[in-house]
Amino acid sequence: MFDRSRCSGHLGAGITSRMDAEWIYESLENMTSGVDETQRQRIATHYGPPLTDQMVAAAEAHLGVKLPQAYIDLLKQINGGYTINTWIRFERVEQFHKVEELPGVGYSEGLDSECGSKYKQEEWEYPEGTLWITGDGHTGIFFDYRQCGPQGEPSVLWLDVEEEEEETIAENVAEFLAILEEQCQNPIRDEDEEEEDW
Repeated sequence: MFDRSRCSGHLGAGITSRMDAEWIYESLENMTSGVDETQRQRIATHYGPPLTDQMVAAAEAHLGVKLPQAYIDLLKQINGGYTINTWIRFERVEQFHKVEELPGVGYSEGLDSECGSKYKQEEWEYPEGTLWITGDGHTGIFFDYRQCGPQGEPSVLWLDVEEEEEETIAENVAEFLAILEEQCQNPIRDEDEEEEDW
């Protein structure tokens, strides 16, 4: 179970915005260990360059929303990549959901790329006011701006467009990242278990 007791502050249930990115992201070195050069280059495209304020501003202008400060703080440490632990349990909905990658911004696989969030919004007809973060298309994790507006602090949503199901899995992005950080370091599901929740 997610241990909230080690967190302080007041960003929704006592969660701080400062996360240790190395506790969430698998390093590129680990991801490419033992693979050939073609695979290494493919994997490397999912990790962005060091984040700058100019990159954030450009991404926000392209996406039409203000990115949550907790997410920006994370990306300033590591600008996107694959997560250490794929299956995350969200106590709010008592289910596991897949979080294989958390994209950054300003590169070919980023949220603001040609095939990023705006493209997926149009391709899959996600609800207006949601921003795709990660997922396989018909299901995914989103920042939900529908209540707070594009300049506000979004909640985090799991959505299945084919089944027309959605669930709020975190009150805000800081809480979402804290859950990831905890379970990337202390997995509570075996990666080999049947993928029945995705």
